[in-house]
Amino acid sequence: MIKIRGLKTRLYLLTLIPILICYVFYIFIITVYDYTTIGKNCEKELKSQCEYVSFLVRSAVESGEYHKISEIIKTHSKFDFPFTISIIPIEESLRKIIDSTIVSELPEEKIPTEGYFHIDGKIGFVCPIIVQGVTYGYILSSAYRSYLTHSLSLRIMMTSIMALIFLLFLYLILKSTGTYFLFQIEKIQQVIDKILKTKNFSYRTELKPVDEVGVLGYYIDLLLQEIDERLMILSSFQKSLENQVIAHKEALQQESDARELAEQNLQKEESKFKEIVDNVNSIILRMKPDGTITFVNRFAEEFFMYEKDELIGKNVIGTIVPPLDSNFKNLEEMILDIGRNPERYKNNENENIKKNGEKVWISWTNRAIYDENGNITEILCVGNDLTEHKRMEEEVIKAKMQLEEKNKELERLVDEMKNLAMKAELANKAKTAFLANMSHEIRTPLNGIIGILHLLGSGLKDSSLKEFLDMALSNAEALLSLLNNLLDLSRVESGTMPVQNSLFFVRDVVEEIIQMFWYRAREKNLMLTSTIQTSVPDYIMGDVSKIKQILINLLGNAIKFTEDGEVSISVWVKEEDDTNIILRFEVKDTGKGLTEEDKEKIFKAFERGKNAEEKKIEGVGLGLAICKQLVELLGGNIGVESNVIEGTTFWFEIKFEKPTEETIPQSGIKIKKATLISENPVVIDRVTKILNSLNAEN
Repeated sequence: MIKIRGLKTRLYLLTLIPILICYVFYIFIITVYDYTTIGKNCEKELKSQCEYVSFLVRSAVESGEYHKISEIIKTHSKFDFPFTISIIPIEESLRKIIDSTIVSELPEEKIPTEGYFHIDGKIGFVCPIIVQGVTYGYILSSAYRSYLTHSLSLRIMMTSIMALIFLLFLYLILKSTGTYFLFQIEKIQQVIDKILKTKNFSYRTELKPVDEVGVLGYYIDLLLQEIDERLMILSSFQKSLENQVIAHKEALQQESDARELAEQNLQKEESKFKEIVDNVNSIILRMKPDGTITFVNRFAEEFFMYEKDELIGKNVIGTIVPPLDSNFKNLEEMILDIGRNPERYKNNENENIKKNGEKVWISWTNRAIYDENGNITEILCVGNDLTEHKRMEEEVIKAKMQLEEKNKELERLVDEMKNLAMKAELANKAKTAFLANMSHEIRTPLNGIIGILHLLGSGLKDSSLKEFLDMALSNAEALLSLLNNLLDLSRVESGTMPVQNSLFFVRDVVEEIIQMFWYRAREKNLMLTSTIQTSVPDYIMGDVSKIKQILINLLGNAIKFTEDGEVSISVWVKEEDDTNIILRFEVKDTGKGLTEEDKEKIFKAFERGKNAEEKKIEGVGLGLAICKQLVELLGGNIGVESNVIEGTTFWFEIKFEKPTEETIPQSGIKIKKATLISENPVVIDRVTKILNSLNAEN
């Protein structure tokens, strides 16, 4: 019998170890909690005392009662044991009057100007004495850490004693309970030990099922009773089985003799069959219903590039038949289905694979081989290579499918183009109507407002009112410029902006632009110049309004971003023949140049350079985008050359038509009579003044 002493020991250990773990964990938690609580309470008390005493001392300093400071500190040090209140005087008058016994002994260089500190075994809090912005000194509230440690040790000791008493009581209860259960376990062990020695299953524990161990003993008794009954039945069955085994051995011997004779006959037949099939130029193989290869002819070996030993006994799946073909058809399932129902697959085509990985298509003829009981033993498979035929067939099918797909794609694209054309036509009509309304409904009254502001400002003498009028006029002109830019950009993008070529005088255009910006350049103390190459003809054919708009945008930007120096316009001939001429216009400034990143984005709508963002210069980023659109509309190119030091040069090149001599106007032409028709009184007034200056009748 195995001794139970080890079980008792383990039970006691299993009782004691959790108790000890709980005790240690409890002491740890209590220690951490008490340490944290006492520490936090101490810090709060130190801070509270320090702030209160600092307040009293600050009040005494403000009232000039310096003699009360020592009394305040001594009083609070006396009643707040174990906390000590001390002072570090800084202001000279305070140093002279403070009692040296209340001055802090701690090194001043280690003490912070405010907050908690831990120095030389002490913990404390510092509050500055600041009166009317002057620091008179610092109040220190401190205590020794040993006091905190002593309080914590007492609390831990009391807690530990109480926990030990409770755990000892718990251990006694568990020990008495364990002794009772050990008695029952020993009884069960005695019964099992007797059964192992005597092989007699008639012994019983006779325990009552009043607790867990008793229930275990009760079920052991039931199990022993069941085993005893089964052994009796097994003994009688064993005798019957022995007689059956003797009879079965005799039958197996007879069957083995018959099978050996059949195998000899089969080998003879196979030898004859092999001689016939080895010379056939077709693949011949036999396989079991599960796909295991039992025979292959010489042609099959050469075709699939295998030795016979590499195929016999192997499954066709993974050797000559892939699990899935190129179209992901499950060939493994098909092979198993052939083994179950060969009549369904008398003729079939499927993808096969050679040893080198080459995929081939084979046409198979399958016939089942049956045994004397009508069961399928093997399947005879004869195959012929269809790879080339299959390849041509697939190419024809693929070409047909590609043609059908192209036709469908072409039909779809035609439908999409029709829909897009209809949508584009509707969008253009809506956009044209919107632009017409915008031009008439907004720009006309806005021009009137600008004209009225000009008239009011021309005769106004009050400088303050004139300043307001100039501000209103500037904002109105900025709004009109923004509106014109948006409308022009929209018209260019939609292709509705026409190109109107006419004869114009190049030098007059440049001079007009210079005069337009002369005042703005003067306000910023900038030199505004123009240079026109002598080879530039006086008259050319082109859209003068768009040339002006491009130059206005470029020159306006140059003046806007130049703080000092010069802004210039230059025109020169790049290429020329008998009928056409390419002019290059350049607008150069000496302002801060552009970065490479700015050069890439400034010609895009609503994009601005880094310089404009940094200086917060007004604008929405449409001017250069419109210039690019207009230049491209006129068939030209636009670009920028810049560096941060030397400034920026914007240029554009446009091809113009040279006028004939008959179309060039003669000098000395004078306007004799002009007729002006307009519904806007402001326009009538301004144009009349211009005509009067030209001595024209109207």
